[in-house]
Amino acid sequence: MMHSSRYTFCFFVALLLFSLTATEINACTCAGDRPACEAYGEASAVFVGVVTGDSTIPLKLGDHMYQQRLLSFVIDSAFRGAQGGVTEVITGMGGGDCGFAFKRGERYLVYANTNPEDKRLHTSICSRTRLLSEAAEDLEYIRGLSSAVPGALIYGEAQKYRSDGDSGPQQTPMAGLKINIEGEEKQVEARTDTKGHFSVGGLPPGVYKLKISLPTGLTSSSAEQEIRVADRGCAKVHFGVMSDGRLSGRVLDFDGRPVPKAEIYLCKPGEKWFGSAGEIAYSDQDGLYDFKALPPGQYALGVRFDGLTRQNRPFPHFYYPGVDNIDQARIVSLGDGERIEKYDLVLPPPPAERTVNGVVLWTDGKPIPNARIEYSQVNVPIVYGANPDQEGRFSFKVYDGLKIMMRATVEINNGKYIYSDYVEASVTGEDVKVRIVVPVNR
Repeated sequence: MMHSSRYTFCFFVALLLFSLTATEINACTCAGDRPACEAYGEASAVFVGVVTGDSTIPLKLGDHMYQQRLLSFVIDSAFRGAQGGVTEVITGMGGGDCGFAFKRGERYLVYANTNPEDKRLHTSICSRTRLLSEAAEDLEYIRGLSSAVPGALIYGEAQKYRSDGDSGPQQTPMAGLKINIEGEEKQVEARTDTKGHFSVGGLPPGVYKLKISLPTGLTSSSAEQEIRVADRGCAKVHFGVMSDGRLSGRVLDFDGRPVPKAEIYLCKPGEKWFGSAGEIAYSDQDGLYDFKALPPGQYALGVRFDGLTRQNRPFPHFYYPGVDNIDQARIVSLGDGERIEKYDLVLPPPPAERTVNGVVLWTDGKPIPNARIEYSQVNVPIVYGANPDQEGRFSFKVYDGLKIMMRATVEINNGKYIYSDYVEASVTGEDVKVRIVVPVNR
């Protein structure tokens, strides 16, 4: 994907996210304000015009329809791509769809792009569209194009990021890094200066691939990028760099066999919740796990596995090497960019299996054979299920030492359900018997 596409159709991305999540989007996020030389080179049309018409039109995205604003402009000055004295531009309604808040009668400098789906011009707050009274810098660049020296400019920066607790992300310029810039007609190398900046001018217009060379111990999710740059235009490229600390090894059971599909959580020793470092890895079929791009620090490892079976029942979380208190966990100290390999996790034997035996009844004592039993470990949002027999009896396996919560769900009429209250049971040392009652008139 080219660099420019991150900006051009921001509002389509916002709408797509809305359609996928079916939740309200309350904010629009853009990738930053670009310079005029970049926005101009990427735009399909650039013009100065007055808004003379404002209406709404439907826009179809997948199976969903959305309202968009259709703006009519009388063009004062057409710089690029706009023809004739009038034109139309589509934007969002505002808010989460990145729509630009045009007002009738106001004069604007508009940067718009042609949507490949409907072949019409679109713009958003993620473009450099703005009131003409705020566009002096843009107009100076655009009107100076005819006398500008031919050639394109590629520039940017490399910054290292690290989050240091409550102080938020810390940014450090990365000096002396080599950046390879490869185009169809020309290939050059650049070096970042003491502020992490680089700049290469006089390039033929076209598509370029940029790749930053990083020393061992550093990584970047944007190490390779592709951009398009126009003649007398520019493109800015940002390389975000981070520590590439590694922690890897195998998950083995108490007999030394590999454990696949184990969940390993990185936890901060000073915080009391599971997975507090925000990193999760899963062991593969050979029991191998691998954490990458870790910042330096101290970590405890939390593990969840389901008794070496198929993770089909509640199982207690624990911290390596087999304790339920993070204060007793083994701590791994990882230096900046350090790689710790063969850090094997040998799991303790699983707890003893117990059986929860129960019956689900109406308040009048009649069994409910068509109920569905939902059960989970208390304070763990992973739900499992069981089905009762004709007498309302059910059973399921759990592990010793867990506290389980259960309820019954009964469909009474075409998608209408009623539920029992939750029943809790502590599984300690023996099988457990429970009775779940569903009220008839709830």
